[in-house]
Amino acid sequence: MLLLAPRLVAPLMARASAGSLDSPLLRVGQLLCGGINRSDSVQSYMRALDAKLRVAGRRGITGEAFLTQAEGAGIVALLTTIVLCASVVGFGPGVLVVSAMMGAITTWLLLTRADNWIAERRRDLDRQFPYFLDLAVMTMDSGTGMLEVIAAYVSSAPDTALAQELSALTTDINMGTTVEAALLALESRIPSQDVTSVTRAIRQGLRMGTPLAQVFREQAETMRFRRSQHAERSAEELKVRLQGPAMMLVMAVLILILGPALVGMTEGGV
Repeated sequence: MLLLAPRLVAPLMARASAGSLDSPLLRVGQLLCGGINRSDSVQSYMRALDAKLRVAGRRGITGEAFLTQAEGAGIVALLTTIVLCASVVGFGPGVLVVSAMMGAITTWLLLTRADNWIAERRRDLDRQFPYFLDLAVMTMDSGTGMLEVIAAYVSSAPDTALAQELSALTTDINMGTTVEAALLALESRIPSQDVTSVTRAIRQGLRMGTPLAQVFREQAETMRFRRSQHAERSAEELKVRLQGPAMMLVMAVLILILGPALVGMTEGGV
């Protein structure tokens, strides 16, 4: 019975998790939690959510809207649990406690989606960035500039997370921001250590007058070496993880082979 509550609000929760600003949960949260959300302590938490959503690439929703939708989902789950439990076991203090727990868990699950989005975006950027570096190395050796390389990558993979961030970088530069400042802004938006190390190397190269083609080539080689080390380490870890299941399979085979023989010897001896 308790499992029915999250199932009933699951469609609304899906819209809230996707950052839908027209979700009914937003109106519910604004109606019942609007006063609480205007307090100073909640405002600081909203600013932290704003930073998380920006890093996660969810710029279409603010921290206030995201928190309000999560609160609305918790309220809907709480009320749904009260109705379902009261119709079965009757209304009482235990029902209130369980319903409050269900509402709090629902709100917490929605808020943790921001951290999940950041992790997913980091994985996407780590997969996509080596291809951009290889493209930069191949094209900049022929005299192409960095902005042209970015434009070529964005046009070839427009729907990727890296293309979105590089487009924002190009927009900042075209609006008059210096390249170094635009790269700093890019570092603050991207939760990938590989991307951050490359942008720092580019900024250092610009200050020292190092050709960008050389910087990109060195960073591509470094990243290729780092990725090969990571693959070797993952392979070694996989060997260790497979030892347990392999031993269990060996034991199972031995039992299947020796079990009937031992049973036959025991019965024969009796």
